Amino acid sequence: MVSVALREGQLIEAVRMLGAADRMLESTGFMLSQADELVRGADLAAIRLQLAEGAFVAAFAEGHAARFEDLEAMTNAVYHFAGGHAR
Repeated sequence: MVSVALREGQLIEAVRMLGAADRMLESTGFMLSQADELVRGADLAAIRLQLAEGAFVAAFAEGHAARFEDLEAMTNAVYHFAGGHAR
């Protein structure tokens, strides 16, 4: 959904979801596959080119502090913004 948010221009939502995912990875000890890590890195790089550093840091921290239920709400918001056609 991060890539969908990025494609739809929802940069803050994309960063929030990345922050939330980062926290969940840390708390579970789960590691992303190499392919998923490459996608994550590309998304981060694309967002950093378009978003001011302060806004990025604030949104990432907000996402990092989010609960699982918040992440679900974030992804649903992006899905509905994209017209329910997220791929």
